[in-house]
Amino acid sequence: MLAPIKLTEHGMDSMNSIATDDGATPRTVDTGAASAIFLLQKLAVIAKFRDVETTAHMFRVGQIAGLLAWHHTRDSLYARLVCRAAPFHDIGKICIPDSILMKPGLLSGAEWEMMKKHPVMGGKLLHCPGSPLLTVAEEIALGHHEKFDGSGYPSGQVADRIPLSARIAAIADYYDALASDRVYRSAWQRERVLASIRSLSGQAFDPQLVEVVFRRHDDIVQVCELTNQRWAQADQGPFKWSDFEPLIAYED
Repeated sequence: MLAPIKLTEHGMDSMNSIATDDGATPRTVDTGAASAIFLLQKLAVIAKFRDVETTAHMFRVGQIAGLLAWHHTRDSLYARLVCRAAPFHDIGKICIPDSILMKPGLLSGAEWEMMKKHPVMGGKLLHCPGSPLLTVAEEIALGHHEKFDGSGYPSGQVADRIPLSARIAAIADYYDALASDRVYRSAWQRERVLASIRSLSGQAFDPQLVEVVFRRHDDIVQVCELTNQRWAQADQGPFKWSDFEPLIAYED
């Protein structure tokens, strides 16, 4: 099993600190990176107010995605970027009218077409050339509903034309959505979730990432449990950047 990371009180305050795997407070601050971090913190607050996703789901997706990124690439810098960015996969939903977003029943054809615009809206919200963090966040927001076989939206991208970060976030989001309770259904047993993911290998999901899910499933369960413990209280107060940091170390 993986060891929990010991975070500093301030977390990571600049992109310079991303390459610092020991969690130390950085000695220098990149003001552009600090602005990107501030933007994501505020977007997280907006998403929480809209109840677009539960806070725990947002952060579980981030933690699962970061873990998958690490075991797929062995690049801790990239994995930490994905962990920080993936919670914002559905941020474009803040642009969807409440009448559609909060509708209890099935969406009409027109309503579903509007809902399908949220990836593009999320990409626009996060677009910021020159920021590595926001670039990954934009990739994820724009591409997490694309499918490996090209049947997804908004662009019908195929296989490795879908950014790796988006392919990772897609499978993390799907896993957590099924493995968690929803108002309209109870959580699936994890074995059933895994079977569903396996059935969609090469269709919705990158087959290589599917294998990572199966190989590291115990670690996925662990990081979900750690995230639930972190967000067990109803009101966590203002988001801190440490909330976006990996909860388990990227090492074997």
